[in-house]
Amino acid sequence: MTELTSKDQFIRAFAEANRENNFSREGRARLFEYFEEYEESTGMHFYVDVIAICCAYSEYASMEEVCEEYDMHSQDIHDHTTVIQFESGVIVENF
Repeated sequence: MTELTSKDQFIRAFAEANRENNFSREGRARLFEYFEEYEESTGMHFYVDVIAICCAYSEYASMEEVCEEYDMHSQDIHDHTTVIQFESGVIVENF
């Protein structure tokens, strides 16, 4: 585990762990921003554990795909977990 430092280092950490296919490059960038905001709002340091992130979060092409996967409505998913939406997809914290 390493301390969250820069977006480029975070994105590279997935390649170094042979996990770059778990998330798109944009998805990894959005995850970095999410964790960076977490650090700023809590004052706690975030340590990058690529395997744990890959186990805890999943990327989908669309919110519709997430709804199908969980057999739930979008609002229910938003009520139960973290949802990170961006232009080319969506990342959800698995639940």
